[in-house]
Amino acid sequence: MTDSVTLVTNQIDKVGGLERYVDELATRLIPRGFDVTIIAKRSSPGPKQTETRADGVTVVRTWVPSKDRPWFALSYGLGVPYVTGREINSLGDGRIVHGHFFAPMIGQALQRRDYIYTFHGPVYKELLDERQDSYVLPGRAQRLAVALTKLAERQVVGNACLVTVLSKFMADEIRALGARPRQVEVLAGGVDMKRFSPGRSVRPGWTDGSFPLLFAARRLATGKGVLELVHAMPEILRTNPSAMLVVAGSGAEAKAVQHQIEALGVRQSVRLVGDLEGADLVNWIRCADLCVVPTQRPEPFGLSTVEALACGTPVVATPAGASRELLDPLDPRLILPGLLPADIARGVASAAGDSDLMTAVRATARSYVYPRYGWDQVVDSWAEIYSRQIAGVR
Repeated sequence: MTDSVTLVTNQIDKVGGLERYVDELATRLIPRGFDVTIIAKRSSPGPKQTETRADGVTVVRTWVPSKDRPWFALSYGLGVPYVTGREINSLGDGRIVHGHFFAPMIGQALQRRDYIYTFHGPVYKELLDERQDSYVLPGRAQRLAVALTKLAERQVVGNACLVTVLSKFMADEIRALGARPRQVEVLAGGVDMKRFSPGRSVRPGWTDGSFPLLFAARRLATGKGVLELVHAMPEILRTNPSAMLVVAGSGAEAKAVQHQIEALGVRQSVRLVGDLEGADLVNWIRCADLCVVPTQRPEPFGLSTVEALACGTPVVATPAGASRELLDPLDPRLILPGLLPADIARGVASAAGDSDLMTAVRATARSYVYPRYGWDQVVDSWAEIYSRQIAGVR
């Protein structure tokens, strides 16, 4: 009998850390003999869509209400758990249900069904205000939505038979949420170590003479730190007049970032290159003298940090969330002194100007993250967890 796993997430059709994690996990479980289905909401309103991809993963995209409707928040909160529960039930008994986002898992929690849950971060803290560009709630309604989200998230996390987190920091966030799951395990995120690896890179001509060449792959959204990083550039340029910052990503704050670039007069030293994937992303990481993670909110794991280190590129990051946990053992000097633009500027200038530090990190970065954070090792851990769970059910 083939072991079957249902991965339940928010959505699968956009580029983001959560989406990449679920997609990579699903794809890599197939060769290990698992039958894998992903259940996620559709990226736009409409009926259910189901497909079996070339990699063998079945994707079920469920109904989602339109944000144009006045009662969107209510219909989403009630409708998404209902349609997701119906899809899980239609797949039959004996499947491992593994949730990655709280809303579609509410029904499973209320019915006290066995499921595994990966806590990627406290949604009530992080995501509601990031949606203000697409669905705006009045002040009182926003506060109510946050309170209800926290309550629902606590139920989903607390009722799971096993909760996994990407870092020890996220385990602390579970305690802050007030949830008391039966078991919590730290299981780090995975990176494609064949794709993200040291190798040849090609710098565009417009970066000639730039040092340090700084690179940040960040969503242009609240709390991601791109505005603060751009604001730090005038101070960085005072120390390093030839410095250049390249930012890859898109999002609701794109116009605000561009406006700040113009207002600060750093248009010649800051370039926005939009979303990058595949070889283009890897090339920029390899090209960079230093990657910067300027997050203003706690990092659940630090996927972009590990990707850069896997390529052998030094990284500096703000002391938010798991970044310190990830970088301190490699070298504490890679942690920026704070979250403010002045802190970012001081830390970037200090790290980039320390040739011994940069040489040492380049020499050890790859071995520091490989194979520990490689997908092969992470999927082996998940296969063992699933098999253990399946044996318990049988």
